[in-house]
Amino acid sequence: MKKKKKHLAQLQKAYEQGILDEATYQAAVAALQGGESASAEVRGSGAVAQSGSVAAGAGGVAVGGNLFLISALSDLEDLAPQVRNQLQQALQQQIQQTPENAAQHLALGLHYLDISLYKQAIEALKTAHDIEPKNAKILYYLALAHLRGHRPRSLRLFEIETVERYLGAAVQLDKNRAESLYLWALIKYDFYRASGMRVSPPDIPELLEIAERAVYDADEIDQMLRHAPVPSNPLTDVILDR
Repeated sequence: MKKKKKHLAQLQKAYEQGILDEATYQAAVAALQGGESASAEVRGSGAVAQSGSVAAGAGGVAVGGNLFLISALSDLEDLAPQVRNQLQQALQQQIQQTPENAAQHLALGLHYLDISLYKQAIEALKTAHDIEPKNAKILYYLALAHLRGHRPRSLRLFEIETVERYLGAAVQLDKNRAESLYLWALIKYDFYRASGMRVSPPDIPELLEIAERAVYDADEIDQMLRHAPVPSNPLTDVILDR
């Protein structure tokens, strides 16, 4: 009973924050409550609710009565392999129901990125980008996925230029995400500056100055450094000391 109350509270919070729409919220509550109404399909939002399992709109997924709101890499930390598999299946099922929902493609892309399946991550994130081309978060994760878990210095110039195009668009749309700015600074530091190449604008000090005024999410920074494995250096020290 206590567990059900906790999950209902999570759903309520997600609804109040606008992460779940009303139809999705009602379907998810019905699924958790059980009974004859526990199985329902909400055509308007594309939410599919079944007893004990809900694939919800806007990147929200409930598996086995647990709600997961997937809009960032850090939302996927410390999940058991079985839960990850269930999340993937729920998201894929939901995408079939509502293929034009960018948030669900983003959530699936984040799942693949988290387990280092970079090709699949890029495909899912590109689909999300096609639906919402001016979404800075999607652009940032596309840039991170295109590193494919490699140190920037080990990539070729055209690969780095692809990453920078996504980052440049992300920063232009939203300068309040510190991880986008720090990742761009790391690329300039590790690929260009360390190789004696010219660093084109914006330069590293400018990016760091903007990042100082941006929202800093330590968990997201950790995830960024996991997928952009640059050895410890003065710049990473600045980023982590923040």
